[in-house]
Amino acid sequence: MTKTDFVGQFLVGASTALATAIINLVLPGKISWFWLIPAFVVPFTALFLYQGLGPALGFKLHKAWKIRTGELVATAGTQKGDIWEFQPIAEKVPEFYGPCIALPKGKYRAVFRFKIDSRDERDEPICDVGVTSNSGQKWFGHQTISIRDFRQSDEWQDFPLDFNMINDESKVEFRARMADLEKFQRRIMFDKVIVYKRLLPR
Repeated sequence: MTKTDFVGQFLVGASTALATAIINLVLPGKISWFWLIPAFVVPFTALFLYQGLGPALGFKLHKAWKIRTGELVATAGTQKGDIWEFQPIAEKVPEFYGPCIALPKGKYRAVFRFKIDSRDERDEPICDVGVTSNSGQKWFGHQTISIRDFRQSDEWQDFPLDFNMINDESKVEFRARMADLEKFQRRIMFDKVIVYKRLLPR
């Protein structure tokens, strides 16, 4: 279950109260019609900024998943304490997927948290992430992460992916597929995928 967003509720309530109060003063001529402009512009601006600031503001946390919980399934890789490590191997392409859950319609942001042991400025794809349903038959969002997309080596970084559910979905999965790690001689560590639901449509 998600938590109630009291800040969002307060902004909506305060905006409604402010607009109503100004209209009640404008109609009998107590203040100028000019005040109708800020009565609507200011609240909508505040709501837009609140919504667009990212997962901490404008979204509500839905849930987070790790491979070690068993809800995400990895085809290759090794558990290293609380994280999962994908190494350069020739036998199998490392990837993970899951947890095959139900999500109601709405706008979401999935945040995949990775780090790489060594980065450089090469624009070479190192990982593909996406959101699907029905075992990968239906796609809602996709993003390719390159080596240079990592800001620093050996530092956790969030990669957000926005997606939209126009209908309720019953078998949603978050997927990541590593590139040829043996070719690039890179190790990628995965912490978790975190899902947020947008508070207001846009």
